[in-house]
Amino acid sequence: RARRSSASPTATPRQQADTGPRNGTPGRALPGPASTPILIGTSAELVRARAAIEAAERGTPDDAPLPANHALAGWVEYAGLRRRIDTLPTSGAEDFLQRHRGDAVGETFREQWLAALAKREDWPTFRAAWTSTMKSAALRCANLNARQALGQTDADWTADAQALWRSSGKALPGECDAPMAVLASRGGLPPALRWERIEKAAAEWQPAVMRAAARGLPAEEFALANDYAAFIDAPHDRALAWPKTTRSRLIASHGLAKQAKASPRSVDTQLPKFTEALGLNDAERGRALYQAALWTVASYEPDSAWRLNAVPDVA
Repeated sequence: RARRSSASPTATPRQQADTGPRNGTPGRALPGPASTPILIGTSAELVRARAAIEAAERGTPDDAPLPANHALAGWVEYAGLRRRIDTLPTSGAEDFLQRHRGDAVGETFREQWLAALAKREDWPTFRAAWTSTMKSAALRCANLNARQALGQTDADWTADAQALWRSSGKALPGECDAPMAVLASRGGLPPALRWERIEKAAAEWQPAVMRAAARGLPAEEFALANDYAAFIDAPHDRALAWPKTTRSRLIASHGLAKQAKASPRSVDTQLPKFTEALGLNDAERGRALYQAALWTVASYEPDSAWRLNAVPDVA
């Protein structure tokens, strides 16, 4: 993705061409391959740039190619490179990256090139093109794969893999399956890290992620983690006998909040019994009461004001 641009941070080449001055106001120069880029200041210039980008995307000759110092010339070249990226020679990619190092178009192309190299499993070239500015979880996991393939599974590799594991409670992309399996086999996922991810997944209402993270826990903890995941799926009365711990209260509050979003009136019967059994505090109760109030208001139900007033201040 483009990091800095006069258009959207994730703009495609065509969107770059669509972004320009309005009402005849002067345009400004975008980063270009020459020291004195041509300003984009008229509708005709934008039409011309868009036509050049579309021609590059189709792989057809452009009747009126942009000059090399045009502000969007780099995006035109990028569109052509992206079209044939699966077969693009390394030399062509490296030349483009060198000429556009630090530019939005260069960093956008770098992401595309790294993804193509990961598909090829060309790990030495992948590592040569890698920069620490990459934020994509899929690419970060591909980088772990590259380092492992090159025999670089050291302490830094473990720390980077653990950082990805801990990054959120949502599912990681498929590219992360292999490095996470290696991390686990190397003892890099102790129970504390598994429980950390389980709790984050509960907060995201992701029971499948909770179950996946629970694999590798001791048998008794594994059973409890799966019962926690089942509660996020649908609250059940087995939870009334859960250990009275901070973790049990956290899971219960998120499961009840998820249920309250779907059925706001469920809090009237569900919340009191779990509050009594587990000792939910105001913040924990508030998660469910907030969802009940929010979705009652959204549905224009007559008891909206009452539900809003029931939400604790700490929620």
